[in-house]
Amino acid sequence: MTNSRSDESTLPFRLFFDSSNDAMFVIPLASGGVPLPFLDVNAQASHLTGYSREEMLTLSPLDIAENVDMQQWRTVIETLQRVGEASLKAALRKKNGKVLHLELSVRQVQLDGTDLAIAVGRDISGRVESEYALRETERDLTALINAHPESVILTTFDSTVVRCNRSAAERFGMTPDQLQGQRLIDLSSAQNEPGRREVMRQISSSNQPIRFQDFRDGMRLDNTVTPIGNSAGRARVAIFSRDVSAQYVRVEVENLLGDIDRRILKGSDIDSAARHACDRLAHVFNSPWVTLQSISGTPLKSRHFGGVLGESVDLEECLPKRDMTNWSDAEENLRIIELDSLPAHLGQIFRSHNCEQLAEVPIAFSKSQSAALVIALHAKSSFRGSDVLDLLDHVASRLRVAWGKTRELGKLSLLRQALEHSSTAVVLATLRGRIVWCNRAISDSVGTSQENLLGRQTREFLVDTAESTLVEMDRTLREGKTWTGECDMRRADGSTFTALQSVSPVYEEGAGTPSHVIIIQEDITDHKQSQARIRYLAEHDALTGLKNRAALMSQIVSILADGRRSTGQLALLYLDIDRFKAVNDTHGHGVGDQLLVEFAARLRQLVREDDIVARLGGDEFVIVLRKVDSAEKAGHIAQKLLDRAAEPICCDGLELKVGTSIGIVLLADLSGSKGPLEATDLLRAGDHAMYQAKQSGRNRYVFANREHIAALR
Repeated sequence: MTNSRSDESTLPFRLFFDSSNDAMFVIPLASGGVPLPFLDVNAQASHLTGYSREEMLTLSPLDIAENVDMQQWRTVIETLQRVGEASLKAALRKKNGKVLHLELSVRQVQLDGTDLAIAVGRDISGRVESEYALRETERDLTALINAHPESVILTTFDSTVVRCNRSAAERFGMTPDQLQGQRLIDLSSAQNEPGRREVMRQISSSNQPIRFQDFRDGMRLDNTVTPIGNSAGRARVAIFSRDVSAQYVRVEVENLLGDIDRRILKGSDIDSAARHACDRLAHVFNSPWVTLQSISGTPLKSRHFGGVLGESVDLEECLPKRDMTNWSDAEENLRIIELDSLPAHLGQIFRSHNCEQLAEVPIAFSKSQSAALVIALHAKSSFRGSDVLDLLDHVASRLRVAWGKTRELGKLSLLRQALEHSSTAVVLATLRGRIVWCNRAISDSVGTSQENLLGRQTREFLVDTAESTLVEMDRTLREGKTWTGECDMRRADGSTFTALQSVSPVYEEGAGTPSHVIIIQEDITDHKQSQARIRYLAEHDALTGLKNRAALMSQIVSILADGRRSTGQLALLYLDIDRFKAVNDTHGHGVGDQLLVEFAARLRQLVREDDIVARLGGDEFVIVLRKVDSAEKAGHIAQKLLDRAAEPICCDGLELKVGTSIGIVLLADLSGSKGPLEATDLLRAGDHAMYQAKQSGRNRYVFANREHIAALR
């Protein structure tokens, strides 16, 4: 939102506001309900309405509203002032005269004492137009539902399918023609059939739309069932189904993580948390078999199961043999197990429950104590196996942390002693962030004494954390959930580090709202730096520090795909050091390596910052000039490179004289050829032109000509 107090703390919100996929409008609320011009809109709002931001700021909501008059506007304002939020559907007249339908969620906020309304709009024009078309003619309905990406079915009131789109038919393993005439009730599982019958009964009696969720063939579907009338009365029912499996699973797993934390903080043991996790995971994934069992000496007192198969399946038979020495929950140990790798009778059992894979995640409680969390995955699940592993790994990690907490639970003095000497930083604070207890690890991490930390606000140690993040954290905690995320922290000496925090609510006995939070913090600075180093090594030549072949190809592909050639002519220079082999043969590879490093440094010095310099391997290099005004300009740069390369290079006390041969390819010469332009076209043409330079006497540059480029392609 734009205001006079714009500063760094509002930047993340500004970025969120501007980059949101939803249209967002900021409206000042005047006394008397008189609509005032918009205070701010985001890019999506401008895009959807066709007005520029500046034009929108001169318009009020009623200036562009099609279906909202002054009385309706005042009703919305009264609702906002009474309950703080309102929802409505609005039709807006776009700049081009067309109508835009939005589903708006409006909240009242205050900024600098000014009452504002923030409206978040989702474009439902397609849905509105679809519903209109459905009511127009059956012919239009057929065309519409086949174009819809989600499941759309038109039935009679006894659930007989009259029309459906391809997405709907595929979910039943049929074609649209095969599904037509079938009764959805007959195709429902025994679990879903009673609910489906009840929905049809309610629709028939109330003639009102009904929205509900159910689980079918590995998918959690969000269904909207709407009665459609015609001249003969209520004769049809439109069913729109959207797959919300991924969203549902993520939310439920996040809730499970919070449940585990709360159970442990309230004194439950690790077996109780494990048992609860298995039951919840079986429900969330609709899995017939979830188990958490010891592999070697874990603190689990018993095996735990979720799902209908329970103890009837032996874990050891399900885990293909492998070396479990020093087994840990490292990423490489997460795996998907295909049923074909199991004993035949087990594969048959799982397939009879419509499963096709097992997901296995290890839990290393210590070096000598490990367990396995295994879940059977539904055959038609819309959730990828890798995503399941990622979510289960979160659960396994939380169980491991939970076990770490429960080891020392008991008397409060023992808990305090265990936490005090824990290497994991732990803070107990009020819900408003005032520190009431902390351990030595947090004191060491921020570089000040525990006594100095008591009574201070946790926000004092945060670096540039967005206000929206803090608001989200507070909301999550007040809902009784755990907030997990990364934060940049400031030490007492001013230095900073990155921490992974898990913030959980703590309840006093009998209280319905949390009074405190417990913050568990881990310094992940080294881990993030290691990740950055790995990414760097994957993209750079180890000897010269230039981009390597893979990075070069990736950047050329991106440039071509983005169409950056439209902003200037792209030139590729393919270089090969003259007589480099003689240097290696005469003085050895050590001197040759020094020469390559110095040669690379000279290349980098002679081009612009946004140009690309890469080493392909050996003594071959490539320079990509992003913007070149002319072929003469490219030739001028190539001549500078020739002159610099010809200067003596000192290596290990030796003064070496080499040169370079350069092949130049202009993008304009390639883009005129037939067929799509590929990165390899540039390199092949450059290599050939460089070879011509070699053949012509070395220490010179040659342009690739159109005829040869066409022959190469």
